[in-house]
Amino acid sequence: MAWFGRRAGTDEPTLKQLRGWHLVLLPATVDVAQVDRLVRSRYPDSRLADTRKARLGRHAALSGPHEIEPDELRDVQVPEGWSVAYALEVESTPDPQAFEDIGDPELRAWWMRAFPLGKPFRDEGDAVDLGLALARRLGGALRAAGSGVLLEPDHDRVLDLTIWSGFWLDPDRLLELLEPVLPGAHVDLTVPGRHAAPHHDTPWSVHPLDPLGADLAHALGDPDRELIEAVAAQHDAHALEGGVVLDGYALTALGSLVVEVIQEDAVPSWVRERVSRQLLAATNPVVTYSVRWVTHDPHLLESEDPPYAVRLERERVKPRMRAAALTLAEATAGVVTDSDGFEVDRYSL
Repeated sequence: MAWFGRRAGTDEPTLKQLRGWHLVLLPATVDVAQVDRLVRSRYPDSRLADTRKARLGRHAALSGPHEIEPDELRDVQVPEGWSVAYALEVESTPDPQAFEDIGDPELRAWWMRAFPLGKPFRDEGDAVDLGLALARRLGGALRAAGSGVLLEPDHDRVLDLTIWSGFWLDPDRLLELLEPVLPGAHVDLTVPGRHAAPHHDTPWSVHPLDPLGADLAHALGDPDRELIEAVAAQHDAHALEGGVVLDGYALTALGSLVVEVIQEDAVPSWVRERVSRQLLAATNPVVTYSVRWVTHDPHLLESEDPPYAVRLERERVKPRMRAAALTLAEATAGVVTDSDGFEVDRYSL
């Protein structure tokens, strides 16, 4: 195709430019329309499919697709096997201190290897985040400019799903809908956002000089735990029967699965537009149903190379999470997004 070539007198990027930009490498089977739809989830005004360049801000853009010929791969620091690239046209703005914010040492090393001068931030940070999200969703990779390191994100890492809707489901109705697909489901009326598995930097241990440091798993006997659970259940039942007005609650299920229900004011513009007919007023909050999987170590959810056991458990819970998301999307006529903010077709669930 003539557009892909680098001919004199055209606006096509040179090999030097492609080498100086971060490149999102995607399989040749991925159509530009697919990339365009995903980019619009974050940048609604972009028109990549029409103009071959999507503005990502004042100083950043995504251009492409650019076809790289086999004899050009070495010049643009792209490994063999890739032929289609989308360029992140943005100036480098490294922040060396940002590495300290990455809790997982392996993930920190992953970033430092690709960006030795500092983790990208500002416009570059947003652009790289988009590039990695596109690579993760579409089975691709990101070639970092300068270092030439190829970052292949974990394509199955994005597991959580969110359903956005103008319709509110009461706890008893939500439980009725999800009990068939989420074993062990029960309603929890505590404040949303607290549903994370406990995490400790070091395992609890008994110290002879610090009896309060005993393993908390043994601090309460079975009768104590049963009493606490009974009181909590009684409180939940009383709240439901008494007609307490809720602005959020959760449902938990076996396998460390949580469905959090909250009213959200900060809503992507394209999502609000899609659910606007369900709202009494255009500025009303949108209800979100977030289907999440939590683990005892939150760093594992961010890892690009999690242990095999985590991958195995992730595959085990995925069908239940997708079934729950589909059920909620059908019941609320909602819009489904993944944790990267990209829309998910409910019928693909």
